[in-house]
Amino acid sequence: MIFNLISQSGSQEVNPIGAIIVFIFPFVAMLFIFYFFFIRPQQKEEKERIRMINSLKKGDKVVTLGGIIGTVVKVEDSAITLRTGPGTLIKFEKNAIKRKIGETVEGEKGS
Repeated sequence: MIFNLISQSGSQEVNPIGAIIVFIFPFVAMLFIFYFFFIRPQQKEEKERIRMINSLKKGDKVVTLGGIIGTVVKVEDSAITLRTGPGTLIKFEKNAIKRKIGETVEGEKGS
């Protein structure tokens, strides 16, 4: 008898398209948020770093990803030679360069 009352009170028709939209909307919103707050800024930062690496020239002071500070002595297609001290030359891949010294980064401007 109780089951009959429950089944009769819940006999409303549910629109399947509306249910799907209500179910999928939070996932689409989360993807949108992740793209604009995480993925897109990282892509912009990486493009800027690649532009900086391609513009390196002899005499630029740089910091590597490992934290080594040096002056560019020679630029090749895929490698850069840095002078880290008197008589010390180290050869790195271009991708190992993190930033130029003296160049301000957008995140550091406000600090």
